[in-house]
Amino acid sequence: MIDFVLGKPGAPPSDVLEVSSTTDGRALAMWKELNRIYNGEPHAGLTGGWLVEFQNRASVGRGASNRLIELLVDLEARGAARVGHRSGQDGDVWSLGPASARHAEDLAVLQALGIKAVSQIRHSGDVAGRIFTSILGTGVARSTADSITPYVDTFLSSATGQSKISKLKIKASGKRQHLFIWADVSHMDIGMPLAQRFLPSGTPDVPAHIDCLWLGSFFVSSTACKWSHANWVLLDVSGVVSSVAEPGQSRARLCRSSEAPTT
Repeated sequence: MIDFVLGKPGAPPSDVLEVSSTTDGRALAMWKELNRIYNGEPHAGLTGGWLVEFQNRASVGRGASNRLIELLVDLEARGAARVGHRSGQDGDVWSLGPASARHAEDLAVLQALGIKAVSQIRHSGDVAGRIFTSILGTGVARSTADSITPYVDTFLSSATGQSKISKLKIKASGKRQHLFIWADVSHMDIGMPLAQRFLPSGTPDVPAHIDCLWLGSFFVSSTACKWSHANWVLLDVSGVVSSVAEPGQSRARLCRSSEAPTT
């Protein structure tokens, strides 16, 4: 079944749309495990709340969590409020000389656990003993959008991409065909160029039967881009996003799915 069939009011459907996403399965599994282990409950031995920034695809099993809690308890006992690989988060100021042996040991534990940084929030009762997690995004925030075309090609050649292409070719013959790809929020090398409105370059390997390929990112909601076998075009979609009703509001403000997308 095609995801969306589009057409003008009173006319036969003229366009079809398939929507997919390039989510990072390992990152999703990691978030699920993080939510299971660090579920907002206070952890014995901790007096303050802690923010922990994991590297993407870190190991977060129960053994790793016990080791992390042991480190945080030790940091509290030493009066250390943060440790990390960024100079601004290091307990020792690197510009004043080499880090102490103890600080280097702390960094080694973080590295082994796949953690970028830990920092204490405060000691108030609402966060005391709780661990709040985040995941470091992947990719490099470039000053160009050169990463977009290879990203699209990687998706199109994947099993999911091939399935979408095949579905459009077999079930949408005779209609204008659109494929919309959502980039995972953690893929900064896609989200940041779109946020900065950098025009993509290069020619993606889009099959001839697909009229328009669209790319958006969960990282930014105001900009998307479109390829239509001629060139890339940047699209300001902030007005469309703001027109979508919040859950429970009138459906009259929802985007009109009965209209074909502007191409």
